[in-house]
Amino acid sequence: MNHNEQDRSGAVDAARQRYGFGLSWLILMLTLPPFVYYLWICATFYEGALVLPSGTPGWLEFWSHVSPPTGKAALIYAVWFLLQAVLQQYAPGRSVEGMPLPDGRRLEYRMNGMLSFLVTLGLVAGLLTLGWIDATLLYDELGPLLTVVNIFAFAFSGFLYVWGLRGAAWERPTGRPLYDYFMGTALNPRIGSFDFKLFCEARPGMILWLLLDLSSAAKQYQGTTNGDHSFVHTRIGYHSSGFFKNLLAPPVPCPSASHQDHAPVWQVTSPPRVRSTDARHSGRFGRQ
Repeated sequence: MNHNEQDRSGAVDAARQRYGFGLSWLILMLTLPPFVYYLWICATFYEGALVLPSGTPGWLEFWSHVSPPTGKAALIYAVWFLLQAVLQQYAPGRSVEGMPLPDGRRLEYRMNGMLSFLVTLGLVAGLLTLGWIDATLLYDELGPLLTVVNIFAFAFSGFLYVWGLRGAAWERPTGRPLYDYFMGTALNPRIGSFDFKLFCEARPGMILWLLLDLSSAAKQYQGTTNGDHSFVHTRIGYHSSGFFKNLLAPPVPCPSASHQDHAPVWQVTSPPRVRSTDARHSGRFGRQ
């Protein structure tokens, strides 16, 4: 490794340490799943009250509401995940190049996020019209879905951790397995032209968030939920559609960057709103 490569690797390690924030990454990884369960149980079984059971028997009764995974929930999420992967890979969209990587390459990205978003909504509307699914399906299956998605997320992160260990030297992990598991071991995890970072940025999560919201609205319309959630439904719908409009729509050229190397450098039309998969590469979005 030459001097420049050592400086670059040192800078990468320094950035990882800087954005590690002590053990906050471990706290987030261990506490966010049970916190989501806590909120769901409170909303579903305690009419939205933030309960604090007294004593061990009370907490055991509280956590007994956690739903085990079911075959139905696993099938729903498997079909959903594969559908979004197919749309990212094959839906038409403009191909653009990212920022130069340390080895000089530029990766190509197909900017078809808004089209995939609209196609998904159209497919769901068609299934509802034909009566093949219920509008409240996701709301009714939310408990088992939470468990299935949590299991899948941890397992998929393990796959990406192992996959990233095969990367280039300038992507090398810090050597702390749990920290690298959380932050990632590869800057550009890809199989062929399928980019996992771009995919996980929003496709399986952000669109499903909107559909869960719409399913909740359908349940509210039936009169079987507590309170008026119309503001929440509207806000989530606005945020989700705006995300795909601004982040995953065809980008615009950045003249200042293009002037430096006389090659088109593409940037998204607004800063990304979801950065968890890009945390250790702050300022590098577009290089993934």
